[in-house]
Amino acid sequence: MTGADRPRVSVVVPTYNRADTVGRAVESALAQTVTDIEVVVVDDGSTDDTAAVVTGIDDERVRYLAHERNRGRSAARNTGIEAARGEYVAFLDSDDRWLPGKLDRQLAELSRRPPEWIGVYCEFLTPSRRLSDGWSTGSPGKCSPHPGRSKAGANWPGRSSPSTSSWDRGRRS
Repeated sequence: MTGADRPRVSVVVPTYNRADTVGRAVESALAQTVTDIEVVVVDDGSTDDTAAVVTGIDDERVRYLAHERNRGRSAARNTGIEAARGEYVAFLDSDDRWLPGKLDRQLAELSRRPPEWIGVYCEFLTPSRRLSDGWSTGSPGKCSPHPGRSKAGANWPGRSSPSTSSWDRGRRS
């Protein structure tokens, strides 16, 4: 870990009743070529075996937080952001998986940009194995940076970022 036990990237995984998929999502985060990460799973009041699945993952980089009742995906993400210790924050939905080099590609793209660039997203594979970028722009296989002004997170007028690819640069002090 960098600094005083501060990971480079905090991966926030909001989840609700996804015991069948959350383990694969977390494992895909742990399989990243960037290993200086923490995975913060925020259980938004699940009533299935989500807690058992996540707490059964034997990796000290995984932290499990739980809401007592379902408060919604945004509340779960906000809880994860508040708990995150990383220099960067990335969001991974509990029913998604990342390819191993995803975080490396995003960090590399951010490193080539000036500090006012706060967001990066990458294309993703659909179930039919087609590449998509979430907005039908950009080049397949590329990561794309986004300028922003907000210290609290990405501020992209007219667009909402794909949840699996959002970044927050410079939020942490």
